[in-house]
Amino acid sequence: MKQKYYLLVFFTLILAAVTTRFFSIHKHKNQVGNSDRLPAAIPKVADISELTGSALESAAKRRLLSGAKTILEGENFGVSLGHFITKGMDGRAAFACDVYDRVTLTFAAEGIAVSGERPTLTVEADCEATSDASRLATIWIPVGEIKNGPPVDAELRLTAPTDVLVKLSNMTSEWPSLWVLSKVRLYNRKDSQSIDMDSTNLYQMMESQISMRW
Repeated sequence: MKQKYYLLVFFTLILAAVTTRFFSIHKHKNQVGNSDRLPAAIPKVADISELTGSALESAAKRRLLSGAKTILEGENFGVSLGHFITKGMDGRAAFACDVYDRVTLTFAAEGIAVSGERPTLTVEADCEATSDASRLATIWIPVGEIKNGPPVDAELRLTAPTDVLVKLSNMTSEWPSLWVLSKVRLYNRKDSQSIDMDSTNLYQMMESQISMRW
């Protein structure tokens, strides 16, 4: 009888431990981000939320750039960056796109300059994750639509294939044929939080430069 009692206590303790572990994991997943988006995909996303200061900033830059890839569909050129879990305003883990709401890519023309300044093309879009949460949604540059107009300094709001804001600066009389990615920025419009990367960061952290030919 005493043996059965000890066995009952033993299995009860095991059940309690397993239940506690389950709810602990479940609670952690629910704390990531401000929504219930894709909890099953969280283990696939790089979690750098335990880092602070310069270590957090450096890891965020590496995650954005290490997953970068380009896509060419017809006359549309796309760039997709890596996504990650970072530290939110409340100190808890959060998806990067829950902390930063906009992404900016700046391309500089190669081999051309106006008064010492190269022509630049800046494209800005919403920060959004893809279905697996490990990548940012592709930022599309509608090259064909842009080239339908004259090469002048301008600000264009385009909607196909996705909503983007395109800014052209220091333009010449002819469209440049080669553009190289020179800056990447992830930021929040409501506060001063941002991750800024210049050409030095891109050179150091990427295996090869991102460029587009027109």
